[in-house]
Amino acid sequence: MISNALKFTPSGQVTVTATLANEPVSESDAVTLYFTVEDTGIGIDPAKQDSLFQPFVQADTSTTRQFGGTGLGLTICRRIVQCMNGEIGLNSTVGDGSTFWLKIPFALGDGSRRTQTGERNDPDQDLSATAPTSVRILLVEDYEDNRILMLMLLETLGYQADWVTNGQEFLDKTEEQEYDIVFLDCQMPVLDGYEAIKRFRQREEPGSHTVVIGLTAHAMEGDRQKCLDAGMDDYLSKPIIMENLANLLEKWS
Repeated sequence: MISNALKFTPSGQVTVTATLANEPVSESDAVTLYFTVEDTGIGIDPAKQDSLFQPFVQADTSTTRQFGGTGLGLTICRRIVQCMNGEIGLNSTVGDGSTFWLKIPFALGDGSRRTQTGERNDPDQDLSATAPTSVRILLVEDYEDNRILMLMLLETLGYQADWVTNGQEFLDKTEEQEYDIVFLDCQMPVLDGYEAIKRFRQREEPGSHTVVIGLTAHAMEGDRQKCLDAGMDDYLSKPIIMENLANLLEKWS
């Protein structure tokens, strides 16, 4: 959100605030933080505002040439906020600037509260403690925004992952290092996921097996079977939902 504000504010200022939206009575209460990113930039047409958090939507297609970007940034923001049970929105006037806001609830009594030194009061409650730290994961994804989101979701669930950007790099990387789970995008340049998994299975040593989960933006009947027929073990559709990702990791870890 800050990056967008800076990008679309050629002159003026960007102001970031964080405040308490409520005052908890006890540690059993949730506290809601309210964040705003306010700029004095170009503003957004009201007719475009409702669709701005959808994939590949920008307020004006000419901004892609002028300012760059894929149109996925706000979609990623929305998905992350939803995963945290929060809300996100904006208020904007063309020519006067925009204010993007988000509200996120945090529980105080579940071990997530930190001390002033930044350490958790109860490290045993850390979400990452529930994840098998020894699981070696490789993410194969060419779109940077999708890759950032996926890595962030994995980290939230307590996993670390290496990454590469196409099927050929996947084959090269797995020659150098073994992985327990590979998330393999099906549509990529150089070498797509379907061809990459076939070549990977052909060279796999007898008795060894790496779990490969297909990633695709398609969610149509038969897509899962197409992944399985190609040699993948499972299937995960985009946009990635944290609950589905967590269930797959629990299933295959």
